[in-house]
Amino acid sequence: MTSETPAQLDTPAMRQYRQFKQQYPEYLLFFRMGDFYELFYDDAKVASRELGLALTARSKGPSAVPLAGIPYHALDSYLARLVRAGHRVAICEQVEDPKEAKGVVKRDVVRLVTPGTLTDQTLLDQREGNYLAAIFGPRSADGLAGVAWVELSSGAFQTMLTPADHALDELIRIGAAEVLLPEGSSFDAPEFRDAVRQCTQAAATVRPAWAFDAHGAMEALHGHFQVTTLEGFGFDGWDASLSAAGAVIEYLGETQKTSLAHIRVLKKFDRTDHMVIDGNTLRCLEVHRTLRTNQRSGSLLACIDETCTGTGARLLGRWLTFPLTGYGAIVARQDAVEELAADPGRLADIREALKSTAQVDRIAANIAMARVRPRELVALGQTLQRLPKLAELTGPCSAELTAGLAPALT
Repeated sequence: MTSETPAQLDTPAMRQYRQFKQQYPEYLLFFRMGDFYELFYDDAKVASRELGLALTARSKGPSAVPLAGIPYHALDSYLARLVRAGHRVAICEQVEDPKEAKGVVKRDVVRLVTPGTLTDQTLLDQREGNYLAAIFGPRSADGLAGVAWVELSSGAFQTMLTPADHALDELIRIGAAEVLLPEGSSFDAPEFRDAVRQCTQAAATVRPAWAFDAHGAMEALHGHFQVTTLEGFGFDGWDASLSAAGAVIEYLGETQKTSLAHIRVLKKFDRTDHMVIDGNTLRCLEVHRTLRTNQRSGSLLACIDETCTGTGARLLGRWLTFPLTGYGAIVARQDAVEELAADPGRLADIREALKSTAQVDRIAANIAMARVRPRELVALGQTLQRLPKLAELTGPCSAELTAGLAPALT
């Protein structure tokens, strides 16, 4: 066989590939060609190194184009490895039937996958949250910075104001997988980006300044929630926390390219309701990770985690990170624990019923984003069938936090 010439490499499909690559230069572009996703040029070299793929070429000699590919059905497993390594991936699909195509098959980038925007359960740790955060404001010691964070896989969305010199500690407490930083701001400084990576292991993503300014952020939030004011969410006026929240919504719109209807509420997080534990203390106490291995195994959380579901494990992790300080809230939680602990038979039955339930919040999010899989719908149906039993078991509960469980389950 003769090798391809540069002119032969300039096919309609390759021109199409280069067009999309120019739009997403910071992403590894997975380009759908039949039953494979193919990567070219430097993307192919990165994929070959990170995934152990064979690196081939579309030609020989000076005009050789590096090429690597994976079967389309193996995408999830490879995505997980790339994202864990800190890479961002653009998924370019064929959007028309090749048999009906007149000329080159139409393709489009249908999704951008980044460390903080994972929703597929095969890519997520079932017992840990996966958060996208944003930060905005001055870094002066006497200034207030806004920090917003969302768990796209469940729809939980919160924002807070914090002293600017505590902002990094808040990112550590949140456990963000990706942090959005306003371009040209003091938070975009190399030393802060490095601190984010080293202290949180999060990917630092620099975003245009207009996404954080009052006009751009307000437009994003008002458009998403279909409101003209955020007073209904408890926000009186504009501040840095809403600028950060708006930047989160703008980024999700750009990367997800689908409905975000499951993000229905923006909650104001009040730091005074919780004990503030700085990042260094969390590390030294090994609350979530051990100092030696930086793994969950052996941490305080791992030692006390007897939860039956991934949802419960994630909730327990948040409780340890953000301990309550209000007397009433603490007593209400203690009363609920005491009530169940005093009835070990009922507690055992509730635990047994919970063991076979699915992570409803994550499945609901995938339904909203039109990404749900058949097996998730089956698991959701099986979980719904078990709700009457859980309602029956929790019916006699009378503590403040448990009394409302049965009505909510029926």
